[in-house]
Amino acid sequence: AVVGIDLSKSRDMSSVACLIDGGDYTYALCWHLYPEENAKERERELMMPIMKWGMEGIVELCEGRVIDYKRVIEYVDSLCERYQVKRIYNDPYCMSGMEQDMHARGLPIFGLPQRIQELSPGTLKVEELIAAGKLRHNGDPCLRMACQNAQAFTDITGNVRLDKKRSAGLIDPAMALCIAGRAFVDEDLQGSDVCPLL
Repeated sequence: AVVGIDLSKSRDMSSVACLIDGGDYTYALCWHLYPEENAKERERELMMPIMKWGMEGIVELCEGRVIDYKRVIEYVDSLCERYQVKRIYNDPYCMSGMEQDMHARGLPIFGLPQRIQELSPGTLKVEELIAAGKLRHNGDPCLRMACQNAQAFTDITGNVRLDKKRSAGLIDPAMALCIAGRAFVDEDLQGSDVCPLL
């Protein structure tokens, strides 16, 4: 398995996406956080039922107006206990000291600069898996809506990345999926004996 993390602090959603190699299919397991006070104010603007998802356990609502990064570390740690996680990718500029904590726990964390050249391989991998019908998830409505919201930008050399400015609504879960896709591309998962539990 590999993991992609898309972090925010207050106005956006933070998401963790885990891609699990299941042989014929790749399984996506995602987890989302949003500050509860901001969700109450921005739910209509974002056109996402964040409070309802919070009550249903689809989104974890953090008390107050900021994301609790300790919860992110704890969740990623739990993924590493459950699966054979080979790589964890995240924007190095958003780590806020988390990288040191993750390294101290022995987690395989790597910084992935958010340039289009770096994000393109993972974005194209996720697109390929979806187009081939090879990507499965556990019915996560937040991930589904983020993918529906997402619009991509392609540069003159054919590199592709998701573009928040062109997208309608939150796309953070889809971005986490593409970051995990880059880790998937970089890590040889052939022959893995990981068994998805979805």
